Amino acid sequence: MGQPAAGWRRRREEGRLRRELKQVLRRAGIDSPTGMAEVCERISAIWEAPIVAAPFDLPAAGPFGLTVRYAPEPDDPGAFYILYQAVATPLHQEHVIAHELGHVLARHPLKTVRDLAEIDPQDSGGALRRTSYTTGIEREAEND
Repeated sequence: MGQPAAGWRRRREEGRLRRELKQVLRRAGIDSPTGMAEVCERISAIWEAPIVAAPFDLPAAGPFGLTVRYAPEPDDPGAFYILYQAVATPLHQEHVIAHELGHVLARHPLKTVRDLAEIDPQDSGGALRRTSYTTGIEREAEND
């Protein structure tokens, strides 16, 4: 299988993800432009665990955002934490939250922490950190 087959598969997968996202947005009652804080709140009501977006002390020269799953107990569904640079402009923060939410909705593997103090902005350690779109998982999150 060469490049054309790989491109076709990628487009087919992206189409599937878009259809699933549209279903999630419909179920959450989102049918018009909405701020990302409200989007997270509405999707939290229908998702497996709450989705929390919050500013975090990420270095300006480092990742724009990261997402972790917080589960204090092994059987606790916990919450998804979307953390973004506190120093970013409000518009950039909205974009980063949308991107990181794409990781959650696409069910990408996320680092699980039992204590929020475990989050180290200097160590990716399995957390998805958005700095570019060079990997398939980052492009997929951006398309969601």
